Amino acid sequence: MKTLQVPDGIGEENKGNVYIGKSSPPKVYNAYKKQFKMDFSRFLRLRCEEMKAGGCMFLILVGRSIPHPSTSKYFFLLWDLLAISLMDLVAKGLVKEDALNSFNIPCYTPLKEEIREIVEEEGSFNLHKLETFEVNWDLREAVEIGEENIVMNENQDGKIVSDFVRAIIESMLVHHFGETIIDSLFKIYSNHIAQHLCFHDPQHVNILVSMTKKVDIIEKY
Repeated sequence: MKTLQVPDGIGEENKGNVYIGKSSPPKVYNAYKKQFKMDFSRFLRLRCEEMKAGGCMFLILVGRSIPHPSTSKYFFLLWDLLAISLMDLVAKGLVKEDALNSFNIPCYTPLKEEIREIVEEEGSFNLHKLETFEVNWDLREAVEIGEENIVMNENQDGKIVSDFVRAIIESMLVHHFGETIIDSLFKIYSNHIAQHLCFHDPQHVNILVSMTKKVDIIEKY
């Protein structure tokens, strides 16, 4: 089952972006939010069918800490920089502009409050813990806890972060754009991330969710 998918009908509405960007119209944000609510509600219902009454479930989701994702300084920047990298390939004639405009990332970074609302409205689980914590894009935390043999620089950080994103999204990019551009794309992407890290110390927000299946929920199914 696909727990997340691109909302229907946003294609040309989101030109030059691969997620919710500063130039995205409100329609795009609202479509992503609506799609996430449907997908996450279905995820909860299906997990409920698999679990015993009183069973525990722990989730860690990538989220955000401010109301609108296009003004976030967190995870969406990874997708913004990916869009810029694809536009570089458009300028070189390696990617068609129409192909870029029709590509959107099938994910949504929710607020903690949105998670609470969906869990409570769906009704299968009792919510026990809902917390956020921040995680660095790079390996600086490893240095801080004593891994002194790691020599850090922005280029290395850029490659580490781009490889992380590549592991998540490469198959989707290959399906949409073809395999021939992938190495060039991620080399450009790595450079953009490295440049960003020269002037910023970016983090993304994770949401920790702890809940148990309601004892009386068996009657629901």
